[in-house]
Amino acid sequence: MDARADLASLCERGLEWFPGQVIGSDASLLRPAAVLVLFGVLDPVLARRDDAAAAAVPDDLDVLLLRRAATLGTHAGQIAFPGGRLEASDRGPVDAAVREAREETGVGPRGGGAGGPPPPPNRE
Repeated sequence: MDARADLASLCERGLEWFPGQVIGSDASLLRPAAVLVLFGVLDPVLARRDDAAAAAVPDDLDVLLLRRAATLGTHAGQIAFPGGRLEASDRGPVDAAVREAREETGVGPRGGGAGGPPPPPNRE
């Protein structure tokens, strides 16, 4: 399988991101959000291979990350995938992730496809 097929298979299978636990002290404070995990050939720079495990990853496979602004009230300066809170105008998490990525990085949906969201965390 290639990386795209592996990711599609993972989305179809589903994951338990936080099995059996509530995130934070009060689950009522959680807000729906989405991130875009964008990978592919994003630039002409090839990756360095520092160990044998890296040989399993193509030299030209990139992942888009950003550094959050130091002036933000939450998660300031952290490295993150582009994304954010769902807004009323979003048709769902995929739409929100693409919108946020476009706002934060200028990257649009051209040339890509959305695998879909993973299942929500288990909040029992």
